[in-house]
Amino acid sequence: MLIAGGALGALAAMGAAMFIVSLALYIYFAVALMTIAKKTNTPNAWLAFIPIANVYLMTQIAGLPGWYTLAVLL
Repeated sequence: MLIAGGALGALAAMGAAMFIVSLALYIYFAVALMTIAKKTNTPNAWLAFIPIANVYLMTQIAGLPGWYTLAVLL
């Protein structure tokens, strides 16, 4: 039973580490997308931090119509 507890603890630690790394990568990519949006004078650069809205922001940076967002998501 002691071995199972240690394995569960190691699994929880790995999960916490993966969560922190994933969150750091998400923030990095959101800041990068927001910087690109600001440099291209795209309005609403803050949309980079919202998961579905950042796809819309990418289509706006590319100069595509808004309905392309739906096509990308599907």
